[in-house]
Amino acid sequence: MRRRASAACAAALVAACALAVADRAHAGPAHPLLAAGEATHYLYPLGAAQREDEILIGMAMLSMLAHKQDAEGKCLSDACVHDRSDIYGEMALAYSRLGLHGLALRLYRAAGQDLPDDADAHYNIGVELESTQQTDAAAKELAKAAELSAGKDKKAEEGIARFYLLAGKLDLARAHFEHCQLADGDPDLAQYCALGLLLTTAHGADDRVPPPPAGAPWPGPLLSYQRNGNEAALAAAIAHTDDATKRRQHLCEALYYAGERELQAGRRELALRFFRAGVAQRVESFWEHFAALRRIEQLHGNDDPPPPPPPPASHLPIG
Repeated sequence: MRRRASAACAAALVAACALAVADRAHAGPAHPLLAAGEATHYLYPLGAAQREDEILIGMAMLSMLAHKQDAEGKCLSDACVHDRSDIYGEMALAYSRLGLHGLALRLYRAAGQDLPDDADAHYNIGVELESTQQTDAAAKELAKAAELSAGKDKKAEEGIARFYLLAGKLDLARAHFEHCQLADGDPDLAQYCALGLLLTTAHGADDRVPPPPAGAPWPGPLLSYQRNGNEAALAAAIAHTDDATKRRQHLCEALYYAGERELQAGRRELALRFFRAGVAQRVESFWEHFAALRRIEQLHGNDDPPPPPPPPASHLPIG
């Protein structure tokens, strides 16, 4: 009787375990966003071929401007100055999106020489300086951009705020994110600035966060995630994106913000996994790609592990 009872108990235990495994499989991975990110790894930056074409087109357009310049290469008209600055800017952006930040910086500097009082010119130089880890020089350029923007250049205000966010200067970050939200311009950019405000709160700034703008289109799902932490809903929104390029871009962004959430919860190793998965999407032109790289550095995620301790000394008997 005991043997039959034991067999019945064992069968019930096996059935319960099988049911639990089935329930877990049905529920899906604990971190579906991370699972999607770690399932993909790209060797080349997103849109690399298109960026190369843009550089070639820019070179051709510069050659066409030659007849509008003097023997020393100085433009003979204001129209030439603006055209050349625009071409330099487009080529610099293409280089930046390929991850070639040194070349991008040289072209942005050339564009800035023609337009020394343009907030965007100083902003672009500052971003590339930051990308090449020239932080002090970047801070000076971004401070000049802030001065020229006077809170009205939406793009510059967002970039300046993000710089201060990663530098841990939360009060300055918050002020510029607020300027970004209030300035006229792209409503999608206002939503990204709302995301930035939520990050400043997560990192310890005061909680006077205005309600993020409502709206289903991207980055609406990111805002919802920042507020409710529903990773499955965010992963599903990305998975249902029809365009493969946008899906890759959205995943890059989402992985960064999820990493920030895990970091604030004290889960360093899990945060690093999110950040690394975001970098692996190779969306070089997105701030979230750069921000994930910076967080990995700040968390010493690139450091080699210490070597294992040597085995204890042993003495063989002499015989």
